[in-house]
Amino acid sequence: RVIEVVRAERGFLALVNPGGGVLEFTIARDKGARTIPRSEFKVSRSTVERVISTREPLLADDAQINQALKENESIVTYGIRSIMCAPLIVRNTCIGAVYVDSRISANLFGPKDLDLLRAFCNQAAIAIDNARLFTQVNKDKQYMDNIFASIDNAVITTDASGIIKIFNKAAGEILRLDPRWAVEKHFEEVFRERPQLGLTELLRDAIT
Repeated sequence: RVIEVVRAERGFLALVNPGGGVLEFTIARDKGARTIPRSEFKVSRSTVERVISTREPLLADDAQINQALKENESIVTYGIRSIMCAPLIVRNTCIGAVYVDSRISANLFGPKDLDLLRAFCNQAAIAIDNARLFTQVNKDKQYMDNIFASIDNAVITTDASGIIKIFNKAAGEILRLDPRWAVEKHFEEVFRERPQLGLTELLRDAIT
């Protein structure tokens, strides 16, 4: 979307791997919305690294004559003319950067384009961070589910309102109830099926 709005030739999303801190160029698109293969990721990596380390956006009107960028071998080699790059910052951490450029036109981007890119990056950083957190929560839940499924003792957990969150396989076998049916139901509804066990009273006392 940024490529279209600022009329860039190409756009790259680079993310810092949260595990090892390595910079990874995650995806790239051209102005025709075609995904650029990784073998064609010919971009000024040092420019992106600079933006991430300084947390400051960069705008180059004509990279071929910009004294600060002329020493960058990749810019000269790849014939890059216009560059714009902004960091992705969330929770006081730089998680990557968005980079757009053009090998055709100089003076393609202006201050208003940079402001737009920064605003986009602010929203994108939040979305990416939320997606990572959601993935991690799901992994943690799957890990705990696997543990509870593998043990022989019955494990039943509820939240503060009494809704069952975990009802492992052993609990289902002992109580002769389907764990899939029990989860996300209130414990009183579930244990109504087995009143002789007195589980409803026990849990009421535990909550109070």
